[in-house]
Amino acid sequence: MTRHGLNPRPSDRGARQIRTGNTERLWDDPAREAEMRGRIPAGHWGRPEELVGAAVFLASGASDYVNGHLLAVDGGWLAR
Repeated sequence: MTRHGLNPRPSDRGARQIRTGNTERLWDDPAREAEMRGRIPAGHWGRPEELVGAAVFLASGASDYVNGHLLAVDGGWLAR
């Protein structure tokens, strides 16, 4: 794709670890919330605004040479 000027750079948005309406059923249950939070190395649920830095980087020229890499923004979930 890069030969056509397209540089797809996916971001693993850590959907399970970001506190949004889509994950409400996980964090609305105190027992489940504590279990999930305990499995996140950062020790807290991610906030949507914590994704901004990664999005800005991937949308900027600073990431022009980044290809074939998944940027995990997940509080360390994948590194466990």
